[in-house]
Amino acid sequence: MGNKISYAWLFLPLGVLVFLTVAVFIERSGVTYEVQRPSLYFLEPMDPTLATPEYNSQAECLVLYNSAGVVVPTYRQTIYDALDSMRVEYDSLDVENMDKLDYQGYQTIVVAFEELDRILPQINELSEWVKNGGRMLFSIRPDFSIAFMLYFPLKIDSFIRRELFPAG
Repeated sequence: MGNKISYAWLFLPLGVLVFLTVAVFIERSGVTYEVQRPSLYFLEPMDPTLATPEYNSQAECLVLYNSAGVVVPTYRQTIYDALDSMRVEYDSLDVENMDKLDYQGYQTIVVAFEELDRILPQINELSEWVKNGGRMLFSIRPDFSIAFMLYFPLKIDSFIRRELFPAG
């Protein structure tokens, strides 16, 4: 009766199981990395040392935003990135902290907020400015109730017809 039972052969599957457990744990923990916001630049920003004599450092664009509005700051940063990549000089102005909008000296105004309440007292002046050659870009659709005050004087009638008289 010299049969001895050897359990040594059980250490091999147990060792493989421990090895696989460690390997899966390492794989699941993954390589740590940090997510960065991608750059939206197509062109590098203009180097001021390479500016030509006819280069005008006066900003030609005014970006209006409302820090108390519902539009998130990343949206505003997207506008800045787009203007930077097009090499457009711009100034930005928070309409929440201003009394009167000073847009003289700018060729273009970019409106980056929905609620036009803050610039409502000057809406007629802005309409005249646009009629006289100024350019205005709404990067987000303004509030519908106030937008009519600007659309009618500027004769933006395709939008008005579509909203008032939908096809159907």
